[in-house]
Amino acid sequence: MSDLRELTADEVLAEISRHMVGHASVWSAVRKAFEDAERAEQRIEELERERDEARKALDFTEQAPGRIQEIMRSNGLVIDDLGDAHQKLAFTVYTELCECASQCEAARAAAKGGEDE
Repeated sequence: MSDLRELTADEVLAEISRHMVGHASVWSAVRKAFEDAERAEQRIEELERERDEARKALDFTEQAPGRIQEIMRSNGLVIDDLGDAHQKLAFTVYTELCECASQCEAARAAAKGGEDE
């Protein structure tokens, strides 16, 4: 037998397979375990990417009311006449945005509470 450190991964598997003759079920179980572990690792990476994207969306939504306030301040815009249809619409949209931000904050707090357990 060759020094295993000098073999490629396929050659190592072939060498192991040669020694596993008569133990096919054990070899199949080992191979399946490695395949399952690899799939689990890939799924974990996928979930971590999705988590990171969700955090970015939460951050963006939580910060939206502040961004809108800054735009209004820097442009001298005020909502002072809810009888005006455009101002009423702007106020309604802003209020909905604030509610979204509030729900994001609550979801983040709930998730943090779950991390402590």
